[in-house]
Amino acid sequence: MVSNLITSEKQKGETLVNPFALEVIRFYGIPEGTFAYDVATYLINSEDDMELLHSLVVGHGLDGHKFALLAALNDLRMNRMPSISKDDFMSAFNEDPKQAIENLFQQHIKESYIQCMKEKGVTPERVFDYHTENPEFRFEWLVL
Repeated sequence: MVSNLITSEKQKGETLVNPFALEVIRFYGIPEGTFAYDVATYLINSEDDMELLHSLVVGHGLDGHKFALLAALNDLRMNRMPSISKDDFMSAFNEDPKQAIENLFQQHIKESYIQCMKEKGVTPERVFDYHTENPEFRFEWLVL
């Protein structure tokens, strides 16, 4: 994939999407508001990321198929998940809950998810345990 859309745009007046993620979103036709969109905007930050994603899509043998894209994004997300102790997560959570959860799950976390977490009484310890037990699961599955 050749990088030719190196321009940044605002999406819904909130998030500035980096040019590399924007190119992937346009190339694959990823609809805004989807998990694939959130993962792409979180994980794709360079031309190397774009190339890796494309090679993963091709590696799934269904180049251009939406399931290959989802599988490739999931592979990328799973490979980037940090190895972190519960104590380190708790420390990071106490400093910045949203950032700590984003780093743990390797996805954008909406403020409304943090609010749901608080309203449902989901503790940061439970968040860590949930992720440790099911690393492929998404954060919103726990709190929504």
